[in-house]
Amino acid sequence: HSHKFRGGCHVPSQKFAVYQIQRAMERKATIILVRAKRALLRVVPELAQYPTLKVNSPASGYVSRNNVPSFQQIVDAIALVS
Repeated sequence: HSHKFRGGCHVPSQKFAVYQIQRAMERKATIILVRAKRALLRVVPELAQYPTLKVNSPASGYVSRNNVPSFQQIVDAIALVS
């Protein structure tokens, strides 16, 4: 990683992701934080006060029974919208 880069890059996909997160929060959706929590909180500070699910190992980057303590809660949330 570069020591000079401070995450100042803003691309359309980032704006879209922020928009989607904010809309999810408005509808009380389950949000799973997998990676880049600090960076995400910089662009969506209100997420700090929102109940989120976290993974045991952010480096793995996947959601599974072994990596997410509340995996069943995720399965239940998916079942509600299916």
